[in-house]
Amino acid sequence: MTDQTHRKLCAVLFADIAGYTAQMQKDETVARAQITRFRQEIDTKVNAQGGEIINFYGDGCVCIFESSVNAVTCAQKLQESFVATAIPVRIGIHSGDVYFEASNVYGDSVNIAARIESLATPGSVLFSERVRHDIKNQSGLEIVPLGRFDFKNVEEPLEIFALGGRGLVIPEDLAGAATGSMQPTRTGRSSWPNRILIGVSLLAVALILGRGIFNSMAGEARADDERSVFAILDFENSTGDPQFDIVSEMAANRIVHGITQNDIASVVTNEAVDMYKNVMLSASRPMDELDWLHAEMSVDQAVRGSIYLDNGELIFESIIVDARTKEIVKGLPEVRCSPAEPLQGIEELRQVVLGALAARKDEALNLSLETQPPKFEAYRQLLLAKAADDPERELQHLVQSIILDSNYFEPKVLLIAYYYNQGDFAQADSMLASISEGLSDADIRQKNLLNFYEALLAGKNNLIYRFMHRELEYAPFDLLTNRTVLIAALEFIYDLDRAREIYHAIPDHNMDFASCSECRIRLYLKMYMELELGNRQKAIRAGQILLKNNGERWVGRLLTRAYVELDSTQAIEKLISRLTTTTDLYTPFDLLIATAREYASVGNLEKSRTYAARALTQVTPETELWRQGEARYLSGDIHGAVSQLEAAVHEDPENLGAWALLAGLALLNNDTDQANTCIATMESMRGPYQYGDVDYSLAQAYGLAGDREKAVSHLKASIAQGQRNGFFQFQNDYIFHPLISKEELREIMKYWL
Repeated sequence: MTDQTHRKLCAVLFADIAGYTAQMQKDETVARAQITRFRQEIDTKVNAQGGEIINFYGDGCVCIFESSVNAVTCAQKLQESFVATAIPVRIGIHSGDVYFEASNVYGDSVNIAARIESLATPGSVLFSERVRHDIKNQSGLEIVPLGRFDFKNVEEPLEIFALGGRGLVIPEDLAGAATGSMQPTRTGRSSWPNRILIGVSLLAVALILGRGIFNSMAGEARADDERSVFAILDFENSTGDPQFDIVSEMAANRIVHGITQNDIASVVTNEAVDMYKNVMLSASRPMDELDWLHAEMSVDQAVRGSIYLDNGELIFESIIVDARTKEIVKGLPEVRCSPAEPLQGIEELRQVVLGALAARKDEALNLSLETQPPKFEAYRQLLLAKAADDPERELQHLVQSIILDSNYFEPKVLLIAYYYNQGDFAQADSMLASISEGLSDADIRQKNLLNFYEALLAGKNNLIYRFMHRELEYAPFDLLTNRTVLIAALEFIYDLDRAREIYHAIPDHNMDFASCSECRIRLYLKMYMELELGNRQKAIRAGQILLKNNGERWVGRLLTRAYVELDSTQAIEKLISRLTTTTDLYTPFDLLIATAREYASVGNLEKSRTYAARALTQVTPETELWRQGEARYLSGDIHGAVSQLEAAVHEDPENLGAWALLAGLALLNNDTDQANTCIATMESMRGPYQYGDVDYSLAQAYGLAGDREKAVSHLKASIAQGQRNGFFQFQNDYIFHPLISKEELREIMKYWL
């Protein structure tokens, strides 16, 4: 920038690190690392978008861009990076006339941009109506209106907008400030100033804390290396005020965390107890809670308690009860605290309970409880993330939780899971690296979870299973954990014996499948397992239970397979009729083409062609082109299949499935030029986090053409790169049926054992 004085129409971007001064006082090393990273990211991304950095000032900066589109795009990329590294940055943008003088900028537009930035919250990008007008026709930019706001020295209220989308925070608490005489400041705001904001702290992928499967009876003598099993029950809220419900919940969960953190005993969590109450007791006659815990979960003793108010103080009371005799083993000292500061009471209560449990094992044990609870608002954001039924909302709450408490482990790991599940493997990997670098004193549980995600992102299927199975040792009675490890056994290492053992660790005879989605998912996995073991009737019975209990979404493909293997045409037709008339989860095309595939997989090409031809009569405008091409191939119309598949890859050049079928048909037709083009295109799709997709698709192409040697070679390469058994691949892929036996394919699937 020269020193020449002039005016210019620009987009002005202000950014700063929230809470930087406080961070300097708390940890100067962390604060300096934040400011260094902040300036590096600003320098890189502003230049990449054609912008210019006017000035860095303390913990902030001001930049200009020739277009609002470039400014907003830059802000979006900046926040994605800052969120991933837990740097709490606010960004504000305005567009207008700017006055340049002596390498600096002045004018109303600059002042407004600064005031918009001060209105922002960490992780958000706010901008004015002028900027919104400039970017409204840009695809990929989500615009969220926040309302009109008064700003100091600005005559008319300004309409303010937030940039939405993955990773960006929408300041929900600004609605109450809109259309008022607001003077924006840099202080934090609370949506519920009069409420107690506390939550429950569980680790990643909703794994409930616990350890081991135990068969010992309470009160019997134990060897020194055997462990007691405790149940932690919810603390009853006896205050009469529902705002303390969450305090009761957190009290129980902080005790659970302390037990596992210090390896004091084995524990059945309050969440596990509540889940099983809802799942099992609803389906059987009522049973005393302690009797049930002792009989079903081998619980020796239970910790239970209550909270109440007395003379302006919040009181925590707790006892340890023998689950078999129901006698009180020990009454624990009450804990008192201010109702406005319940975390103090919770942490003191945790010390009391853990001390009592530890003393039972070793009276001389000196406990060191160093883990601190998360900040109130960060904890609340995590609860909102777990309750969110929309991925974008989940992401926003996770990001806000991390920004509010950069030491909070759980939302960071959940953010890795979020990015992985969305297919953004690079972002998940970046988040994992960031957490690992900043967590030098991780405990055993944290290290195991980080190792799990490292293996997941590296495609190391055996390690994925190993680390996830350790979580099952922590949480043997948790349905979600059991289901996750069951999937790992079936999809990652293909060990049917282990899968069967994992499934039967939790009996399903009393489960209420109608009201328990986790129970339905496990039953679906059991269907697949039984089919792989050749137990078709057991698989069908499981499918029929699902059909009766809101499980239609799971059963269509696997019941079709079972009926095809039995060649029960009547059952197939009945299933198609039921699923297409009672639910909108399937179209007739879906089920007919699935039936055609399954008949091709068992070598009955006549029936496969019949069902494929019927599927073509059920094509709708929503039916994907490549699936229409596959249906034509299965019906015997090779020329029509090639035509449809060519249209499909033109419409979606990244569709590996379409390229695989087109390449296979080109090889089959001796069309060398087209085959070479298809294969070269597929090869060009190789890259990181690909997990064998390209090699699997090449195996399909060569399998379709009858080239057994190349098909097997690419299948082996695929599984070595981390390709998973998706229940309809490898031994269940009709393309390989004429060439490779199911036994040989199963051997390939056992690569990671």
